[in-house]
Amino acid sequence: METFNFNFALENTPNRRPNTADESADFVRISNTSSTFSTTLNGNQYELQLQFGYLGSDGFATIDQFHVHEGAQATVYIWGYFVPTNDQD
Repeated sequence: METFNFNFALENTPNRRPNTADESADFVRISNTSSTFSTTLNGNQYELQLQFGYLGSDGFATIDQFHVHEGAQATVYIWGYFVPTNDQD
């Protein structure tokens, strides 16, 4: 059993005119997408990384940010990936 700690920060954006819906969207940021967890499989070392994977129409996501349009609700998936940290010959 493993425990993973990731920090998330809520960013409130100013709602000014003539901002677009995307520019006024508040968002959650993953402070650091990499974890301190690593594992070795078949001699190769991997670390766990997170990223947002958006589902819906009232916002958008990048790897480390999930934006929701002002006054809207949205759902996001958080994906975890094992990424190689050494040369994978």
